[in-house]
Amino acid sequence: MERKTVLKVTDTTALKGAAILSITLHNYFHRLLTNVHENQFSFGPQRVFEFTSAVIDPRYSLQALLTFLGHFGVQIFIFLSAYGLTRKHGSKPPPWAEFVRQRLRKLYPMVLALAVGWVLLTGLPHGITGVQRVLENHGTSLLLTILGVSNMVPGYASPAIGPWWFIPFIMQFYCIWPALVRFDNRFGPTGLVLLAGACVGITYFVNGMLAPYHLTALRWPLGHMPEICLGIAAARYGFYPGMTGGMIAAVVFVVSNFYAPLWLLSFPAALVICLSLYAAGQRRISSSSFLQYVGALAMPLFLINTIVRRYVLMIASRDDTWIAGLILGFVSAGASIAAAALLMRARAVAGARQDDYQRGAWR
Repeated sequence: MERKTVLKVTDTTALKGAAILSITLHNYFHRLLTNVHENQFSFGPQRVFEFTSAVIDPRYSLQALLTFLGHFGVQIFIFLSAYGLTRKHGSKPPPWAEFVRQRLRKLYPMVLALAVGWVLLTGLPHGITGVQRVLENHGTSLLLTILGVSNMVPGYASPAIGPWWFIPFIMQFYCIWPALVRFDNRFGPTGLVLLAGACVGITYFVNGMLAPYHLTALRWPLGHMPEICLGIAAARYGFYPGMTGGMIAAVVFVVSNFYAPLWLLSFPAALVICLSLYAAGQRRISSSSFLQYVGALAMPLFLINTIVRRYVLMIASRDDTWIAGLILGFVSAGASIAAAALLMRARAVAGARQDDYQRGAWR
């Protein structure tokens, strides 16, 4: 870490915008480009060669980049979650029950609404029996996801609705947050470094035991503690990676994608690279009205893009030309942004009506 800095609201919103665009396009293209596979929840050294073979073809360069690298937007969200909570609460650990309750109230109305919407959109084309069949096949998965434990139950780690593994991840992160504040209060920056390193080692050990059950600690906060600790350190101590840190991280990232023993280091390395690149173009990136707009829609866009993606992929499957797949990828992202904006507006209207009712305006 090379310098001290404070990220303003415009900075965090722009980073959210860039991260969610990366994730949204990744979610589409990694389904379409079946000859490239990312090292996200499992590792395969041959995947680097799959990626390089595809990326040198001009027709598939962008698709390959987003397929192999786009999921690292998640690391930015993990970092920003820790950063934002640390800036808000500082060294004072919030009361656990009240803190978790507030987080549930903020997140779950939208999650529940979209879960119901997904069931209806998937099942109703086949009538009431179609809805019943969806619930029979995927009801347990949805329930465990909503309860925040699906990433720990064999057979349910990957929700049918899409990349909603992040829902239990973030809820588990909220549950341990007060404890992380107390830990940081007691042990400071040195403790954060040791905690991050220890969790990397534990993740290596635990993943070996979890593999037969098709589970991974990379869907748990344990597996991404370095990004969490960096978010805390950036907010509380001003630690932020500069260009030298970014160049070192780039070397680590490249090597870690060839050698399994170093693979887990690719996640914090990717985060450091992203933050360094952002620092290099901070003024221009943070002033982007598009990134500010998309960043403000980050959560609904994350939740709804997987639903929109499904229908766009159906269209793409009818025309398997590379140009159609590429264009439709951006159509999927644009439609997802529009849907997220409508969802956010509906949420604002519902919130305003609830406030009016509580003030006695609705009689």
